[in-house]
Amino acid sequence: MILVKKALSIICKNTKKNLATENINTEKSLGRILAENIRSVVDNPPFNMSAMDGYAVHDNPSTGIYKVVDVTFAGKPTKKRLTKGKAIRVFTGSKLPKGTKAVIIQENIKKLEDKLIFNITKKIKLGNYIRKKGLDFKRNKIIITKSKEINSRDIALLIGANVKHVKVFKKPRITLLASGDELIVSNKKKPEGSIYASSLFMIESLINLSASKCISKKIVKDNKNIIKDELNKATKADVIITTGGVSVGNKDL
Repeated sequence: MILVKKALSIICKNTKKNLATENINTEKSLGRILAENIRSVVDNPPFNMSAMDGYAVHDNPSTGIYKVVDVTFAGKPTKKRLTKGKAIRVFTGSKLPKGTKAVIIQENIKKLEDKLIFNITKKIKLGNYIRKKGLDFKRNKIIITKSKEINSRDIALLIGANVKHVKVFKKPRITLLASGDELIVSNKKKPEGSIYASSLFMIESLINLSASKCISKKIVKDNKNIIKDELNKATKADVIITTGGVSVGNKDL
């Protein structure tokens, strides 16, 4: 008996990694293995945006009073440009107007009258509550590396980076062979002394959960010639997995 870690090492050293690749839709890539590094197509965020609900401002007047000249929502940017003493109402995720130097959160604002507000702190810090364009990642930056198995978070990242297609390795085609005169499938009448080939179906289900596909599964009798013949037939697959015949009995072939 050997440890699983050592067994995997032996398999990796003796396996040719020459799988073909294919381009697939990013939305359908869950569980697939990347065949190349993925770079972002866009900056993220794609523009300077507000990190909080509040007011975008250009400067810090000594009075702390601003005149509100417009309002902008996420997805509905304003065309107005901020100048001294002016403010524009903004919300989390909204594109900041040109001329914005900081955002004053609404908790620090007191409304004086219609379109007049007062910054109760009487000070601002340049860049406050601004999510700069490209803060998360820049255009053309590697965001996911080759050989990564794509998960749901990766898909969100790829969509956010405007990556519409990804190059992945084709799913390895796997053939399963279970040897044993005593093995039968569950839909057949159970002869005396026989057992159901449960491990064959367990391994198939594990394959289906991975980035692979089982193209054939078969029970093979304990006969050298039959086993040899089935192994030769199975060479069309990328991987052959066998179960059984691992002890020292006369029928362990």
